[in-house]
Amino acid sequence: MSIRAKMRLSSVIAQQWGGAQAIFSCEYDPTLPEDQKFQKATPTGMAQFTIDNPSATEQLVIGKTYYFDISPCDPPAAVVVEPIADPVPAAAPDATDAS
Repeated sequence: MSIRAKMRLSSVIAQQWGGAQAIFSCEYDPTLPEDQKFQKATPTGMAQFTIDNPSATEQLVIGKTYYFDISPCDPPAAVVVEPIADPVPAAAPDATDAS
C-alpha cells in the first residue's frame, strides 16, 4: 500500500541555529486533470519539515509543487543487548584478615 500526495511549498523559514523549516500544503489548479485527481484523493493537508542540510534546502523553490510518497516500512529487527562482563573481577577476601 502506498499513498501519493501533491503539495505546494508555501514557505521556507530560516532558523536561528542554521537550519530551515519548510511548509507544504495541498493546493491544486482545478484546470489540470492531474490536480483534479489529487484534489479528490487528498483535498486538504499540510506537511512541515525541519531541514538541517543546506544542499537539500537550496533545492526547494517556494511556489513549486512536490510529490510526497507515503508507504509503510518494516519495523527494525529486534536488537539483543548482551550484558557486559565486569572487566575488573571482585577482589578476593584477604586471607590474613583475622577479624
